[in-house]
Amino acid sequence: MPANFLYLGLIRLALPNARIIHIKRDPMDSCFSCYTQHFGDGMAYTYDQYTLGRFYVRYARLMQHWHEVLPAGSVLDLSYEDLVGDTETQARRVLDFVGMPWDDACLRFHESGRPVKTASFAQARKPVYKTSVARWKNFAPFLKPLLEIVRDHRPMDAADVALLQPAEPQPVGAEHMTLPRASLPLEAANVKSNSPGLRFANA
Repeated sequence: MPANFLYLGLIRLALPNARIIHIKRDPMDSCFSCYTQHFGDGMAYTYDQYTLGRFYVRYARLMQHWHEVLPAGSVLDLSYEDLVGDTETQARRVLDFVGMPWDDACLRFHESGRPVKTASFAQARKPVYKTSVARWKNFAPFLKPLLEIVRDHRPMDAADVALLQPAEPQPVGAEHMTLPRASLPLEAANVKSNSPGLRFANA
């Protein structure tokens, strides 16, 4: 479940032989998926980019801590992008990790009639697809606050870096300044209309 990462230490104490599978995904895709989902009570942090981004950073730091303190081999990191790109290879890694034999039915999960009680219930009825990889980029201009917070936890390409650059202010040259005479103080209104850098409307 979403908050299981908080309790890995307790899980290992209660179940010393537990095998923990940790699926990692580009934080922008992961957070954007949460941001667009209505979870109801208990996950209000997903409705604000700043809160969501900070939650992700804390999760990433805690997972690093678990990797450092839990016995080696307790946690298998699995890349979402690798999983949808080569499902069989990654599924075999999982089965090897938990000590189970390969079964071709692992690739036909979408044919199962078992109940699915997660926010991804519709996707679980379909074969693996890749169209959700980098889906956040379709909405990138609206997700800059989130990207700014998680940027240190993902590879940043040139487009991502450019997205976070402050907009260059457009200089306004004096030759483009048009000042209505009526709006100027009396002293300024008496300046000759051919003074360098200023042009008065109706002069």
